[in-house]
Amino acid sequence: MLIAASPHLVTANSFFLPGVDAQRQEHEYGRLQACARSATGFEPTDSRIQGLACRLAGRDSTIEVGELNPVDGETVVAILDLGRHLPYGVFTTADADAPALLIGKRVYAVTEFD
Repeated sequence: MLIAASPHLVTANSFFLPGVDAQRQEHEYGRLQACARSATGFEPTDSRIQGLACRLAGRDSTIEVGELNPVDGETVVAILDLGRHLPYGVFTTADADAPALLIGKRVYAVTEFD
C-alpha cells in the first residue's frame, strides 16, 4: 500500500533545542544545519520542524523534538528538512554531528514550530 506524499502541515509550540541554553539555541541550530550538510551533502531548508508522523519499521510512529526516538530510544534534538524530494534528518543525543535517521518525504504529517 502506498501513502500519498501530501503531508499536512501543522504549527505548534515555540522553537527549542532540548538541553541547549536559550542563548545558544540559534548557534547550535546553525551548527546542526552545517553537520547535516556535511554528513548528507544536502542543504537544509529554513523550516523549523517540531515533529513528524510517519511509518518506521512497518509501524505508524511519531518523531518529536524533545521526545524519545522510537527507533533507538535517544532524545530527538532536531529535525531538519534536507530539501524538496529529499529526506528529513533526525538528530538525537546519540550523535551530535550527524543525523541518526533519514526519513523519506512520504510522511503523514509535519508539525512546524511557531
